[in-house]
Amino acid sequence: MKILRYQADRRTLGIIGAWYALMAYAWIASPTGFWPNAALVALLCMGAFQGAVATHNAVHCPVFVARWMNNLWQVVLTLTYGHPVSSYVPGHNLSHHRHTESRRDVMRTDKARFSAGTCSTCCSSPRPSAPPSSGRRPATPATPSGGTPAGRGSSRSSPW
Repeated sequence: MKILRYQADRRTLGIIGAWYALMAYAWIASPTGFWPNAALVALLCMGAFQGAVATHNAVHCPVFVARWMNNLWQVVLTLTYGHPVSSYVPGHNLSHHRHTESRRDVMRTDKARFSAGTCSTCCSSPRPSAPPSSGRRPATPATPSGGTPAGRGSSRSSPW
């Protein structure tokens, strides 16, 4: 019986499981000293970042074959991520991927409030341009009124 949709997701399950084990260790053992605590905090931060990546991926592509297992996985990721995974869907999937880098994209990169430099390089990346033959749908440019141009996306019944 197939449980995972893709065997590569075993790595994600292992990383999140290791984060939970490390969190339990930090809670129970409470190590003392600067360097052990610094290493523990660094590892927990890296694991939390991996939790955010796993959340992003799980919202795009379910990990498990069974729906109930995906729902349980989202609860596990909610505890890793810090807020409900379902809150990620409206801003990311329904806005960002529907209106990529247009005025209607609430997560577009030009909304970043930091200056150019290292932070800019680390916190965002430019959207690669794709040749027209790649099959990627180009972003729908917003009209001055904030809507979509006539005939492009206006009659779309599903945000997916």
